[in-house]
Amino acid sequence: MKKNDFGFALAKHEGKNLEEDASLLAKCEMHRWARMMERIFIDRYAKVEIPPEYAAELAEYRARIQPVVEQTLRDRAKRHYATMQKAQRETDRKYIDMGEEDYAAWSVKTGIEFAITQQCVKFTFPQLCRANGVMLSEQSMNFIARCLSIDIEERPSSFDDFLANAA
Repeated sequence: MKKNDFGFALAKHEGKNLEEDASLLAKCEMHRWARMMERIFIDRYAKVEIPPEYAAELAEYRARIQPVVEQTLRDRAKRHYATMQKAQRETDRKYIDMGEEDYAAWSVKTGIEFAITQQCVKFTFPQLCRANGVMLSEQSMNFIARCLSIDIEERPSSFDDFLANAA
């Protein structure tokens, strides 16, 4: 659960103690479900326009999550580097020759913008759906976007509020 959820890394980075209970598990499951929906609906991460009323909030969000995303990318790169070193494939030689720290720095530099963009999908999901030709109701897109939040506290723990507003 914690391994692939940036929300735990963000909470740890911000010094938040998340009580591991049924509610937390439910929020994580809602996030997993929403990620699956995102993968089904979003073929490509098109450049989308963020509504002006969300621009400041998005900028703050990006600044908040950048250190967490960067550290996660660095950790993944170091694990990948260790795997390449063990395998010693000729195709990996140029990366192995960089050395672990330089490879990690290169990985962060080349991947940070896309990784942050992926973690900001709570702001962009409706626009990404439209850009990919996906027709969902505004309510559905906004609900999925809330589930995709990196802030675990912001995520719904069930479909209750979605169903209550569907009537």
